[in-house]
Amino acid sequence: MDAEETAANRRLGEVLGGKWALERLIGTGGMAAVFAARDRAGNPAAVKLLHPEVALREDVRERFLREAYVANQIEHPGAVRVLEHGGGGDDEPAYIVMELLQGRTLADRVKLGIGTAELLDVMEQVLGALAHAHARGFIHRDLKPDNIFLCDDGQVKILDFGLARLLDELPGSFRTRSGTAVGTVPYMPPEQALGRRDELDGRTDLFALGATAFRVASGRKLHDAESEAELLMAMASKPAPPLGRVAPAVPSDVCAIIDLALAFSKEWRYPDAATMRADVRDVRAGRRPSYAHLRASKRAEPTQVDMPAFTPPASARRGGGTLPFPAPPAPSSAPPAPSSTPPAPSSTPPAPSSTPPAPTSAPPAPTSAPSPPRSRTPLLIQGAIGLALLGGGVAYVSLTSAQSAAAGAPAGASVAAPSPRTAPGAPASAVSAGLAPSAGPAPSGSPSAGPGRAAGRAGKQPRFPHLTE
Repeated sequence: MDAEETAANRRLGEVLGGKWALERLIGTGGMAAVFAARDRAGNPAAVKLLHPEVALREDVRERFLREAYVANQIEHPGAVRVLEHGGGGDDEPAYIVMELLQGRTLADRVKLGIGTAELLDVMEQVLGALAHAHARGFIHRDLKPDNIFLCDDGQVKILDFGLARLLDELPGSFRTRSGTAVGTVPYMPPEQALGRRDELDGRTDLFALGATAFRVASGRKLHDAESEAELLMAMASKPAPPLGRVAPAVPSDVCAIIDLALAFSKEWRYPDAATMRADVRDVRAGRRPSYAHLRASKRAEPTQVDMPAFTPPASARRGGGTLPFPAPPAPSSAPPAPSSTPPAPSSTPPAPSSTPPAPTSAPPAPTSAPSPPRSRTPLLIQGAIGLALLGGGVAYVSLTSAQSAAAGAPAGASVAAPSPRTAPGAPASAVSAGLAPSAGPAPSGSPSAGPGRAAGRAGKQPRFPHLTE
């Protein structure tokens, strides 16, 4: 017996408000103790008393009495009725009188064993009460097996509506008492575990109900942890495991409902308690839960959030834009060394191509050359320069082919062209464009059909220096 229970038992026999005699202790919590009591006419009731150290603060007493009527404002059979309240002064502690329930909590019922059909019945009744409360702006925020009461007549009641809101407004010294944290960690959704009170809504209660059903169906918490702090971190950062993987014996349709209620992002949970209740009713009637299966199919499709954003390669980004053609080479400090053994001239010159060859990428700059600065030339100017280079290349190939056919000599030339990277007024850079003679026309896509082949052979460097052979 702890200190709070010992102190509560000392109150047995007291009469509150000159009317309610405390007969036995039902239970204690972090803020209050609950007693079975009777009035002078013998009518039974449950009386909730604030602990003396909590009741010392006047603002806490006022909030406790004000929030006592939340359940009455809900006006639903699934919420506990408040009969009256009193006290709050220096001579009498604050108390509220509620209907006395006959039965047991869901936490106690699970110890005796509970089947899937009974679990679905409990979920449907709880969701009915939540839908009614949410429509009136009330969120429970601390739904758990201890706060779900199964009456002997089959009615399911939600306990402590309004108490979580009271706890949320308490000073930190009271909220950090054992058991008085806003919500209970194993049943907290991520937004509540992170302390984001402005993000709490009806879907907070749906997650807590899903975590409760998960615990009942599987016999374990959502996450394993060695301490309360570690469990809080897990609830805030890790998605719940699929129920079917943890408890394979649970029917798949039941798993679909609970898994959707436990979605990490509240945007992926049921939109409201009424929709979740409709799915529970479907399963109880032997039908598939339509909303859960619809969301599961859509969730399997790629979404904008799931798809990675495309990032162009660094070589294609210049000055914040994407170039329409490869970057020109950096100016070389010295022309490439000639080959030690020049190739023998071919007996027959290559026939001119019927179609002009497509422009190929310029050879990469030697590794010894410094990296050129990024160009800030507008894309339109770069496009015009590209077209000019393309036209010049076509004219050059036609001219050298004609000369080679007339003279019977290998064609090779060095043409000086202004580099698009050269600043205005600076001397033009020499770009070597060697065409190696061959016994016949080079096949399309062959490395010998592009500029810089002779330089590549002379330097013994791979065609793509950034790749390993």
